Amino acid sequence: MKKYILPLIVCALAAVSCEFSDEYYVSNVNDLVTARDNSSFMSDYGVLYTVKNDLTDRKWTVGERYMINFDIENANYEISLKQYTRCIISTPSAVDDTPSPGEDPVIVTGSNLSGGYVNLNLNYYVKKESTYPHRIFMEYQDNPNSGNLELILIHDGNGENPSQMGKDDLDTVNGIYSFVLTGLIPKGESRLLQLTVNEMNGTSITKKTYQLYNEYITF
Repeated sequence: MKKYILPLIVCALAAVSCEFSDEYYVSNVNDLVTARDNSSFMSDYGVLYTVKNDLTDRKWTVGERYMINFDIENANYEISLKQYTRCIISTPSAVDDTPSPGEDPVIVTGSNLSGGYVNLNLNYYVKKESTYPHRIFMEYQDNPNSGNLELILIHDGNGENPSQMGKDDLDTVNGIYSFVLTGLIPKGESRLLQLTVNEMNGTSITKKTYQLYNEYITF
């Protein structure tokens, strides 16, 4: 049986029709966006959200990528912004002969594909009061004969995980990561996307591979 990662909860308004009421109000929407200026965001599908009411600290950075939570106030996509979380953007590197550092586990709570990125919502463990700079990055291996593009998620966490220490000594950290797909394989070719991750299995770490989607993605 093939295993799949669950999708992130996002409202892609240009691709999936959201039902508006007669008052043109939709509450508690989540979407992946890029900050266009200090009062608007552009979604991966070209929807422009204009901030009508801001309930945040308004310290987002123009050009950065975010997951935002908001209410849509009207048909012009004026919104009440309730929360924003910066996405960490990273470009995967090709697998080489040198072993990559870091086999610490992650918990993938969701994924989706939009804007030329694989977007992953991740939890991972950090030792309490640790100052170690945890790194999460991705490598890839293209297998054109099988039609698969394997994405390998790597967490360099200094062994700060339940296989090495008690859970009472650890905190769980959440982050949203957007990994660039453009340029990984020749333009116009198609692949099935696979994701390989290290996960906790009881008190040990197990490497698992998931198929992200049940159809080919054309690059």
